[in-house]
Amino acid sequence: MKTKLVLIIIGAILLGIFIGVLLAGRYTQHKVVKIKEMGTGEGIHRRFYRLIDPTEVQHENIKPIMQEFARQSDNLRIKHWQEHKELLEKMIIDLKPYLDKEQIERLEEFKDYREPFRKHRRTPNSQRYLNNRKIIGDSILPMERRERRRDRIHN
Repeated sequence: MKTKLVLIIIGAILLGIFIGVLLAGRYTQHKVVKIKEMGTGEGIHRRFYRLIDPTEVQHENIKPIMQEFARQSDNLRIKHWQEHKELLEKMIIDLKPYLDKEQIERLEEFKDYREPFRKHRRTPNSQRYLNNRKIIGDSILPMERRERRRDRIHN
């Protein structure tokens, strides 16, 4: 009887730990995605829409302003990435005369290591970026906003 009770308690504790780890991982992933999303024009666009929660009439007036802001924000971010890459390459060129062969190889490896990650970022024209957007008529709105609007119309 005692052994059965101990096994049940240990099982409950292990199950609690397992569920806790899964929930903590999901929560962390959700926060990381939100932070990464804020670095895009569409992410900022989405956040302002949730903050403002415009009516249908306001939406028509606000839409062009928000789309222009998102476009300019994305262009600014891309330009910043390009300038930062050029600055990094210039620094490496300036450092090379003072470094030995092994140090130069490490710098080159670092530069090569970063490139694949940059290529797969969510740029405004990438398929991954476009797949995460929902189109309503001729405008693009976040899924949550779309669902709230649908619920408001049907209720």
